Amino acid sequence: MSERRGPKGDKGERGAPGPAMTRNSRRAVVFLFFFSVALSLATYVAATRYYQASQAAQQRQGQVFERKLCVTLGSLHDRKPPAGSPSDPSRSYLDWLHGQLGQLGPDVGCKTPPRRQP
Repeated sequence: MSERRGPKGDKGERGAPGPAMTRNSRRAVVFLFFFSVALSLATYVAATRYYQASQAAQQRQGQVFERKLCVTLGSLHDRKPPAGSPSDPSRSYLDWLHGQLGQLGPDVGCKTPPRRQP
């Protein structure tokens, strides 16, 4: 034992039990438990709905962007290079660029480039 403490004494008598919970107190505890569970479930459902709505909005925005990109690439590819001599370096660059634009649409996932109405 420690030098500051003396020997342990005999165990005292057990005290009388405290007052039991009243019926209203028990009801309040049960109500608070179920209320907290209900709030947790409501929060989970709300968060899930918000997440799903956010995902759907992002998907719609992606589809709109993809459509605009395909329309733009299709209209760029529809513009033919001006006529000229094939030996002209500028003309051969424009032909090459036209071919590259034609390949860019399918490369990024455009099935057939949508045509813009004039």
